[in-house]
This record gives sequence, structure tokens and C-alpha cells, in this order.
Amino acid sequence: MKTERGSRFLRRVTLAMIVGVLACGGSRAEEEKILWRQDLPNGLKIAFIGDQGTSSEEEGGDKAPEVLQLIKDEGADMVVHQGDFDYDHDPEEWDGLISKVLGKDFPYFGSAGNHDEHIWEGYQKVLEDRAHRIALPWDGQMGVKSSLRYRGVFILLVAPDVFDTGHADYVREQLADDNSIWRIASWHKNQRPMQVGGKSSETGWDLYEECRLGGAIVATGHEHSYSRTHLLSDMARHTVASRSDTLHIARGKTFAFVNGMAGKSMRRARRLPIGDWWAKYYTTDNGANFGALFGTFGAGGKPNVAEFYFKDIDGRVVDRFTVVSHVRNEREAFVAAADAGEDDELKRLLASGVSVDSRNESGRTGLMEALGGGKVETARLLLDAGASVTAVDNSGGTVLTHAAAGGDGVDSMWVNRWPDLIRELVRGGVDVNARRNDGRSALMIAATEEHPSETIKILLGLGADTSLRDATGRTPLLAAAAEGNRPDLIALAGKSNVNAADLEGNSALMLAAYKAEVEEAVKVLIAAGADVNAANHEGRTVLMCAADGGSPEVVGQVLKAGAKVNARDHRGRTALMWAAHGRSAPTDNSQRAIIQALVKAGADKSARDNAGGTAVTWAGYDGNTKIVDLLK
Repeated sequence: MKTERGSRFLRRVTLAMIVGVLACGGSRAEEEKILWRQDLPNGLKIAFIGDQGTSSEEEGGDKAPEVLQLIKDEGADMVVHQGDFDYDHDPEEWDGLISKVLGKDFPYFGSAGNHDEHIWEGYQKVLEDRAHRIALPWDGQMGVKSSLRYRGVFILLVAPDVFDTGHADYVREQLADDNSIWRIASWHKNQRPMQVGGKSSETGWDLYEECRLGGAIVATGHEHSYSRTHLLSDMARHTVASRSDTLHIARGKTFAFVNGMAGKSMRRARRLPIGDWWAKYYTTDNGANFGALFGTFGAGGKPNVAEFYFKDIDGRVVDRFTVVSHVRNEREAFVAAADAGEDDELKRLLASGVSVDSRNESGRTGLMEALGGGKVETARLLLDAGASVTAVDNSGGTVLTHAAAGGDGVDSMWVNRWPDLIRELVRGGVDVNARRNDGRSALMIAATEEHPSETIKILLGLGADTSLRDATGRTPLLAAAAEGNRPDLIALAGKSNVNAADLEGNSALMLAAYKAEVEEAVKVLIAAGADVNAANHEGRTVLMCAADGGSPEVVGQVLKAGAKVNARDHRGRTALMWAAHGRSAPTDNSQRAIIQALVKAGADKSARDNAGGTAVTWAGYDGNTKIVDLLK
């Protein structure tokens, strides 16, 4: 389906949907399939761990099961693992331990560590299978160069100095395309100043800096201790922006932490005294025990607030801090909330003083996004709050051009209110014939959508001009014909020049005739007086378009309407030659039926094109001996 809005990744989840799944006896996996789609975090608790192991029996104090039990007891919703999984090269055993404690459908994701690389495909499959079980999509190579969104949090899982290169570029590109409130970049290895142990610099500063510039929290492992920086405005220079335990992260300011305390072993600090950019460290020097860092995103019902704490398996909380995200500025957050139909979030932002006419980087307002998604209630909320109906975005789009694309997204319970909403926009001052930079008016955009033609009828009633042309020379009728939208053609045909042509000379009937599946659209145009012998700038006629399109029914309609069967294009080709080539015919039977219809109508099988080729010649290009025999 071709729509003006395109695909939208973000989808909302409602409490009623979750309750419905649980009431029907749904599994955790079924619940997660709904939960991960949330646009804004609401109490999502993530456990961050690294350097794990599998058994509590091994020498060295491996306490991986106890740490997993801690994660379960603390009520975590997800684990993000910063690499080095079991140290035994046994993905099946490792996954079994996780499933035993947390469950086989528990969301568990991680990045490759240096101890994982020898049998990485096995670990990667474990991570991918867990994503598949909760129907969670991801981008890229899981755990190497990958990203995913879970309940309003955007997570990057990369593996610098373990697998592949170009991680900083990947992170930069991913963050540029994301508009989440929360971004977390997770990997295994470190730069030496970004840990308090004896690790050397292995990742390069570019990766850290791209995270800072994009406002992403940096989560690493590798060193078997826990440490957290203050808020930094320069990672490479370790420049402290604030020493408060309430960290206000933004694009250009973030923090990093290391947690290699998931159970394998612990180490002392090798860099005492530690640098003044560190807010907290927990090593064998100060009595450390294994544990996890927990972060609750959307704490207290505030999407941009997260509460963090590090807790060890003895129950000690050794670090506690608050993070407030300003990554998605309030203006962009407002527009994103309108796009997602998050009415409560819009009300909260309006109450905090955010302008109802806030714009995103594309210049779109919240009202434009709501209308483009067919969100009637959200649009109503914004209009009642005084949203401008005369705003224009960076592409020249108006609220009306966005609304023209949104008709097929209107929920059935609000569809009766859509016409009045469009009329209200025009009464409010938006020009019904205003065009975007590409020349397309609201009527042209509506003509290409696959929703019912009600929007077109409304726009026509409001004075929309059917003669306007876009950059390709197409009128609304031509645009509808190219899509084969029969209801739109019926609405437009009686009010348009049915024989108008685009810049290539194609009429609406030519465009419709080429689309084999829309014989009803062809019938509408012929009934409205379309010229069946019209030709484009290459001399191609309607019948040639139909023959090339591959529909016997369309060819029959055009012949019945009086098309000249032996007309030639500028290269001397006839409709029979086009049919013989058979590039678009859905089946051999369709191609045979078209050829038989043309021959019955008097097509000259001996006619030659400018190069001397006949229909048999054209059939031979595809090696179709049956068609060649039919034409002899």
C-alpha cells in the first residue's frame, strides 16, 4: 500500500490490551509482544550487568546464579548485558541458567565480549531467539552492531575491538534517526580512563563522544568492578559538567558506568586515587560484592526521569542517583507525542508551558502529525488548545496536506467526525489549494491514498482545484489513475479534464490501463469520455499500455471502446508487439488471451517495427516458444 505518511515504527499500547491478554491466560511472551511497543517508558526497570559466568561452584567465587536471583527479586523487566557471558563457551548452558532463574521469555540482550567471540554465533542465536519469542524487532547484527527499542527506551548493542569496525559511525547514524527520550549504548571494552582497574584503552574516544553528543548513557563492562562517572561534557578530556547525584543528561552531556560484577570475579582498583570525574566506585578495596545496577525509566510516572541504584547480593545499596533526560527537547517531545496520539503526555507538556505550535526538525507541528496519522481525538485536543491551522512545514506542507494523507488512519469510531474536522481547518484559514514544494495539493495527496473517497468529496466541496498540477505535471485525476483508485476516479472524473496529460504525455486512461488489476478504473474513465486513441510523447497509445499491462479484461474494454488495433508508436511498434513481449502479463494464459483478442480485432501479425522486427521477433526475445507458435 502506498501512503503519504509512510510506515511508522512507533505504536501505542493500552492498559486494556495488556489486561485482555492476561485475562485470556496469555503467556509472558504474549504480554511482552504488547509491552515492548510502548512509546514512553512507564516504570521500566532494567538490570545492567557484565562479566557473568554460570556456576556458583567454580573457584574464584563465581556468583552468577545469585546475581540473576537478585535481578528477579528486584522485579527487573529486562537485562542489558555488557558482554562476557559464561566464560565456558557454552551458549546452551548459559541460556539455561537465565531461563531457570528469569524464564525463557524474559527480555535479555547483550553485546559481545572478548570471552564470547570464539563461539559468538551460539550466543547471538540465544539473544535473537529471545527477541523472536517476544516479537521484538531489531536493526543490524545482534550484539555486534545492533539497536532495538523496548518500552520507550532505545538501546544500542555494539562490540568495539571485539567484532567489526565503524562502531562510532553506526552509533552516530542510529542516534540521529532516533527521537526517544532515553538512549543507552552498551558495549564491553573500555578506554583506560573510563574504568578504575587495569584495562588499557581499546575502543577509541570517538565512540564515547558520539554517545555524549547524542545524549546516550554509556554502559560498559570488562573491568570486574563497579564505577560511575559524574555528568561529563567531554568524555575524552573527562570534563565534569556537574557533581550532583541528579544528572541532567542532554545532547552533549552524559555519563558512563562500568559494571563487571555479574558473578565471575572481582578486582581491586588499580588507579588510586581515582580521577575526580568518578562519582562512585565499588571494588575489592572497599569491600565489594557481586551485584547489578538497576535503572527504572519513567519513574514516578515521569517519562524523562530515571532512578538508578547499585545493589549487591548481600542487599547493600552502594550507589543511588537520579537521571533526568533532556535529550528529546520538549518541543520535539510534544510533536512526537502528537504523532503517537499520547494525549495525556500532550496535556502534561501544555500544562508545563510548551507551545501548542511547537515544531520538530522537519518544521511539522503536533497538529500536522496528528492529522497525518488520522488521530481525530488528538487533533481535536490540539485545536481546542489553539493550534494554528495556517502553519507551513519545511516542505511547504500545511495541516490540510497532512490531513489529506491521514484519512486511512482514522479509527472507525471517529470516522464520522473526520469530515467536520477538515471543514474546520478550511474555515480556520488554511488554503484548500495550497501546494507543497513538490507542487502537490491536498486533493492530489488524497487521490493517491487508499482510503475511501470521502476526503476527496469534502475537498471538492470546499473548492479544491482539479486542474492543479504537481512537479510531474499530474493533476489529481492523473494521480488517482496512476494508483488505480476507482472510488477516487469516480469522485474526480466528472469535475476534471479527463484527457489531461502529464509531462510525458500520459493520460489518466493510459496510466490506469497499464495497471492490470484495475479494470474497473478503466471502465470509469471510458464512461467519462476518455480518448481511447490518445498517445503519449513516445506515440504509445492506450491500447499499447493495456497490452503491456497484461490484463485481458482491460484490453477488451479498450478495444470495445474503439481503440485502433494497428496504431504504431514512434518506434513503429504495435499493441500486438507489446503484448508479444509480455513483460507485465501475470501468467502465460493472460498473455495468450491478450494476443488472441488483438488478432481477433484485426491486429496485423506481419507488421514490422522501425528495426524490422515483427510480433514473433518480440516474443522470441523472452524465449516463449508457445507465444511464438501462437503468432505464426
